[in-house]
This record gives sequence, structure tokens and C-alpha cells, in this order.
Amino acid sequence: MVLLEGVLRVEVSDARGDRRPTVRPHVYQAEDGYGLRIVEAVAVGWGAGTG
Repeated sequence: MVLLEGVLRVEVSDARGDRRPTVRPHVYQAEDGYGLRIVEAVAVGWGAGTG
């Protein structure tokens, strides 16, 4: 996370280098797979985009 004057930048990485992270279909009570959904929800709530 980087905080600059009037800007907050959050970067998310995945230790797996073989493929890029993707949003997967929601699975009830799954223990993983929520990371990108959380980032997207926060970005939308702050009026920013993902990408």
C-alpha cells in the first residue's frame, strides 16, 4: 500500500507465477477466492476502478 498526496494505491499480488489471478465464481463457504472480490468492492466504494 502506498499513500501519496491525495492518492492511495493498493496493489495485490499472487505468489503463483504460472497464471494471473482471476475472479472466480462464488462458492458458498469457500475458504479462498475472495481477494479480488474484496479489492473490487473497496475500489467501487471509493469511486475508483480496478485494473
